Amino acid sequence: MKNKAIKSLIIISSLNLLIAILFMSWELKHQFLTGRVMLLTIMTLELVGLIVYLLNLSQQIKHISQRANAIASGAERGPVIDPPSSSFYDLNNALNQIQIHQRHQQITVTNITDELVGVLNHLPVGVMVIDQQQNVTLANRAFSQMIEKEISTAPHPFTDDVSNAALLNMINSALMSHQNGHKEITNFQRARTWDAQVVNLEGAVPAVVVILYDITMLVAAKQSQIDFLRNASHELKTPVATIRGFTETLQAGAKDDPETLTDFLQDIENASQQLTDLVNDILVISHVQMQEAGEIEPIELADLVQQEMGHWQLAAESKQVSLTDQIDSQLVVVGNRQALKRIVSNLISNAIKYNREAGEVMITAGSNTSQWWLEVSDTGIGIEEAAIPRVFERFFRADQSHSNQVVEGTGLGLAIVAELAATYHAHIDITSKVNQGTTIKLTFPVTNKKN
Repeated sequence: MKNKAIKSLIIISSLNLLIAILFMSWELKHQFLTGRVMLLTIMTLELVGLIVYLLNLSQQIKHISQRANAIASGAERGPVIDPPSSSFYDLNNALNQIQIHQRHQQITVTNITDELVGVLNHLPVGVMVIDQQQNVTLANRAFSQMIEKEISTAPHPFTDDVSNAALLNMINSALMSHQNGHKEITNFQRARTWDAQVVNLEGAVPAVVVILYDITMLVAAKQSQIDFLRNASHELKTPVATIRGFTETLQAGAKDDPETLTDFLQDIENASQQLTDLVNDILVISHVQMQEAGEIEPIELADLVQQEMGHWQLAAESKQVSLTDQIDSQLVVVGNRQALKRIVSNLISNAIKYNREAGEVMITAGSNTSQWWLEVSDTGIGIEEAAIPRVFERFFRADQSHSNQVVEGTGLGLAIVAELAATYHAHIDITSKVNQGTTIKLTFPVTNKKN
C-alpha cells in the first residue's frame, strides 16, 4: 500500500507539471500575463513540494541505513516505533525484529562465554589465549597465579605478562612460524617447574593457546624417589658388605678359632639386624606413602608409652640413660595404635642414640578440647641450628663434628615420624641446643572414631 501511495504521488506531481507546461504554452501563445504568473507559481509550488518530499525520503533512507549499520556492528539502539501509515513501517518493523534476534544471540553468546570463562577459572591448568596481533584476549586465574601477576582483562601485549625466556621463545615461534611447542620449563626465579604447551589454532579466528601445568611437586617427588633409592642402596651396602666379608673370612679358615668365630658371628648378627631394621623402615615409609592410615581407636597413652620404653630399656641401660615419663594414666587419645607405637618408638630410640652417657629422656603428654600432644626431650648432643630444618629428611644425619660419638641407625627414624605425623594431621615442633639436648613435640587434633 505504501509503495502504491508513493507511485500515485509521483504520477500526480508529473501530471500537474505536464498540465502546467501545456497551460504555459497556451498562455505564451495568447500572451496572457496573469495566466503565466499563475502557471509559474503552480510549477514552483509543485517543484518545491517534490523537493521537500524527496529530501524527507532521503533523510528517512539515511536514518534506516544508519540503523542497519548500527545493528550490524552490534551497537545498542532502541526500537523505532512508526505509525502504520508510514512509508517505511514494514521496513522499520523488520529491522526491529532483526535487532531483537541479534540481542538474543548476543545474550546467548555472552552467557556461553561467561560459563566457559568460569570453567577455565576453576581449572588447575593455566590457559592464555593470544591473537594474531600478539594481544592477550583471555587468561584464566590459574595462569595468573602461576606467573604471580594480575592479568588485565583488556587486550594487551602478551609480553606485559610473560617474562620467562623459554616460554617467550615458544610463543614467538607459534606466532611467527606457526609451530607448536611442548617442553618442561623451570622458572628459577619462582622455584617452579611447568609443563608448557603452545598450540597454534587455525580457524575462523586464528589464535595461539598457551597451556601451563605446574609439575613442581611431581618433579620434587621424582627427585625424592631417586634420592631415596640412591641413599637406600648406599645404606644397604654397608650391612651386606659386612655380612659377606665376615662370611668369606670364616670360610677362609677363621672359623677354626672359637674366639674369632664367636666375634664374627656376633658381627654378622648385628649387620643382619641393621639390614632388617632398614628394610622394615623402608616398608613403613612405603605404606605411609600409599596412605595406609589404618583404623583408629581409643588408646591409653601412658600404657603405650611405657610398653615402648620397656622395649628400649636395655639400649638405655647400656648408655646409662634414664627413661622417665610424666603422662597421666587417665589420658586416652584416639588414633592408630601401630602408627603411634612407631612414632613413640622412633622418638625414644633417637633420644637414646643421640644422648650423652648418664643422660636422661623425658616423655610428657597433655590435651585440651581441641588437641593433644606428645613431647620427648633428651639431654644429648643437640643439633646445630642450621641442620634443624633437615632432620626429618630421609637418611639425613646432622654434622656431629662437635662430638666423637658414633651413632648407628638407618637414618629413617625421624623421617618416618614426620610422614606418619603428616598422615594424621599432626604438627611437629623441634627445639635443640648443641650439647644441651633436643625436644620434639607432636600436636594432634582431637578426633573421634567416626571421623
